[in-house]
Amino acid sequence: MSVGKLVPGNVVTARPDNDLESVAERFAEEHVGAVVVTEDGEPTGIVTLDDLVATIGEQLENVSETIEVQSPGYSL
Repeated sequence: MSVGKLVPGNVVTARPDNDLESVAERFAEEHVGAVVVTEDGEPTGIVTLDDLVATIGEQLENVSETIEVQSPGYSL
């Protein structure tokens, strides 16, 4: 069996300069667990749904830390 038979339909791609929000939208629109990153038509990496969730989690943690610093007496 070829690897191509494991890929259901078109491969979803993104460019390295795409912002996180647009890539997250692609995950939702295309119902995929991974997006191939391409540059000049060549694959350079892959972003998985787990990568996306981890990165968003880190960003939310940074936001909560900023809120705590700027709002004395407030703690999450």
